[in-house]
Amino acid sequence: MALIHRLLFHAAQRLVTDPRAQEKAAELIETKVKPRVRDGWNQAKPRIDAVKSDFAKIASETDPREKPREFAIQIKQRLFPRKRAD
Repeated sequence: MALIHRLLFHAAQRLVTDPRAQEKAAELIETKVKPRVRDGWNQAKPRIDAVKSDFAKIASETDPREKPREFAIQIKQRLFPRKRAD
């Protein structure tokens, strides 16, 4: 096990110091990673904004500092609506 650990460590050191590997990693980040992150953010942002406005509305109705339990109950109901068994 120690031998494998040592081999992997030396391989990682070589990759870190190899300019070609650094260039390839930078290219991969620019062409693959960043576009996926950007798309994920663009999909998540409207949902985040909606939840943020819901939380602000709930906080304006029920002050979380005055009535933290009621605030938490309303947040829980917003995040996990009950499904009725018909």
